[in-house]
Amino acid sequence: MNDTLENQIDDFFIHSKALKLRLMNYIIEHPLEKLPTSKNMASTYGISDITVKKLVSELAQKGYLKPNKKGGTKITNRFSNQQKQIFSRTKEEIKSHIKTLEENGFDTQEILACLYGSVSEYLFDTTEIVYTEKDSDMVFIGAEELSDRLGIKIKPVYFENIEKEVIPNKKPPKAVIVPFYCYSSIEHLSKYTKLFPIKTTHPLEYLSNARNITYDSNVIYIAVSDKDKEGAFSLKNKITNGSFNLRICKIEELANNLQFINSIELVVAYKWVIRNNENIFKNVPKIISYNIFDDKEGLLMIKNFINSNNFGG
Repeated sequence: MNDTLENQIDDFFIHSKALKLRLMNYIIEHPLEKLPTSKNMASTYGISDITVKKLVSELAQKGYLKPNKKGGTKITNRFSNQQKQIFSRTKEEIKSHIKTLEENGFDTQEILACLYGSVSEYLFDTTEIVYTEKDSDMVFIGAEELSDRLGIKIKPVYFENIEKEVIPNKKPPKAVIVPFYCYSSIEHLSKYTKLFPIKTTHPLEYLSNARNITYDSNVIYIAVSDKDKEGAFSLKNKITNGSFNLRICKIEELANNLQFINSIELVVAYKWVIRNNENIFKNVPKIISYNIFDDKEGLLMIKNFINSNNFGG
């Protein structure tokens, strides 16, 4: 893989996610070797030492690495020789396909789109549960959060396409997860598939009774879409009650005016926003982030459904 494509992969993912993939690749191909120090990796890949240590700890918990304070972190040998051979052979085949795409005039962004599309479509073709809602931007973020919290791949489906996904399909999804505010619009689909209405909570709603925000402090809410921004403005007066200054903007707007962040004392956002833009907020004194779904009972019902049907993760 050439340096240009490698650099664009780093841009495509946030740096910590790109490094995690690099580490996993290295781990599979170099069993029983010692991992480079977190300081060296942080310097090489341009991210913080703390982020590297967090990734190493996460991979150690999953059995990829075995930390040793005196001897350094060692890579475990969790893959069989056959698995390693298949991995290496498949990787070479993918590199060959990348070369073919380059030779036929595809640039690096288009190649990344092909790789991402292939992985996404493969995973979504095997999933049996979908998530839909009326905000076309939030549907992807919601599906990602649900995938993480439920331990199974959840497919995002645009709200205007959900009937096509369910009714004419010979093999409709086994379940559709939908926010309560959208449920009545698709309730008729319950004759074709299992519907799970779930409660969503806007991050600013948590601040309505907040007492630990300093008077006249500068607070910013980072919206993920135009609809989310509109919803935040509708809550603004109820939330602030004149006690602090609240600014509302989308992440793209903030990215174009980063100097503004220096005057902010508190950032409020969904966890997805903070996780995927950690470098922007690294110097903010205080960050409060929330999940989209604050519905323990609803999530438990979906988990029980998943377990009782033996769905794959």
